[in-house]
Amino acid sequence: MDNEQRISSWLLAAPVGFDERFLFRTILSLRLGLYQQDPICLFLPQNPEEKALRVINYINEMKNTYKLKINILKYEVQIDDFWGAAGFIRKKIEELYLEYNCEKIYVLFSGGMRILALEVLLGALATGKPGEVIVHKEDLSGEIKFPLLFITIKRPSPELLNILKTLAENPHATLTEISHALKMAKSTISKRLRELEDLGLIKIHRIGKYTRFEIMPTAKLWL
Repeated sequence: MDNEQRISSWLLAAPVGFDERFLFRTILSLRLGLYQQDPICLFLPQNPEEKALRVINYINEMKNTYKLKINILKYEVQIDDFWGAAGFIRKKIEELYLEYNCEKIYVLFSGGMRILALEVLLGALATGKPGEVIVHKEDLSGEIKFPLLFITIKRPSPELLNILKTLAENPHATLTEISHALKMAKSTISKRLRELEDLGLIKIHRIGKYTRFEIMPTAKLWL
C-alpha cells in the first residue's frame, strides 16, 4: 500500500544507540507521522547513558521541526536478562499495535547495542504481526529490508501457554496438580508438557518415580 493512501498506523520498534542518524533516516524514508499517528517505540538499557538520552531529544526536536504526528515512547529494559527483555518488548509492541490499530511493524536493526537489537527483533517476531526489518550500512550509504516473517518463531498454542503460566505460578507443581488446576486429563497435560519441552520452554527431570518440571529462561518470551 502506498504510504499516502494508508489509513492505519505503522509501528517502528528500535534500539537506541549513540547515533541518531539511523533513526532519522528510517523515520524520513518511511514518512512516519505524515499521514497517520505512528507510534515509535524506543528501547534503551536500564540507566541509559547521556548520549542515548540525547538521541531521544534529537528525535523529539525532529518531530517538532517537521510537525510529525509521531508518538515517541521510550522504555528501559534489563538487557542482561535476554529472554525477559525480549518478552517485555513483545508485550509493549502487542499493546501499542492494538492501541494504535497498526497495520504493520518496522524493526530497525541498526544503531543500537547488538544484544538490545536482537531483543527488539525477537520481541517483534514473537508478536506474529506483519512487518519488515530494516538494516542500514554503517556509513548510511544504503539499506536492506526484508519481511519480518521471513524469520519465524513458533508461538505456543493458548493451551500450551496456559500450562506454562500455571507452571510459572507454581514451579513445584506436580502433574496431578496441574491437571486439577486446568481441569484437563493427566494424559493430555503429560503430552502438552512434552510439547513444551520440545519447544525448549521447559525441562522435564525424571528421578525415579518422581517428575519435576523446570521452566527454562526462554519461557520468559511468552510469560
